Amino acid sequence: MTETPFRIVEAIYPEMTQLDFTAPHTVFSRIPGAAVIVASEPGGSVTSDGGLTFAGVRRLADIDRCDLIFFPGGAAPTSWRRRPGWRPARAT
Repeated sequence: MTETPFRIVEAIYPEMTQLDFTAPHTVFSRIPGAAVIVASEPGGSVTSDGGLTFAGVRRLADIDRCDLIFFPGGAAPTSWRRRPGWRPARAT
């Protein structure tokens, strides 16, 4: 029997604080049995407040489920969380 991995979605956004994303990402990526997905509302590339760009980011609307949503800190996290497309279609 195959176990479904614990799915962690890291919802990133423009001008987030890079360290608030990458430090927890390091921890999440080392959890046995976890699948970590980096996503944003539009997908594609996302640039942090310090100018570091993260590429290959999945589109949030394309993620069918998650067990945990992580939203890193930064200059504008509250306004991005209130946008209609920021979370996966079905959060469990």
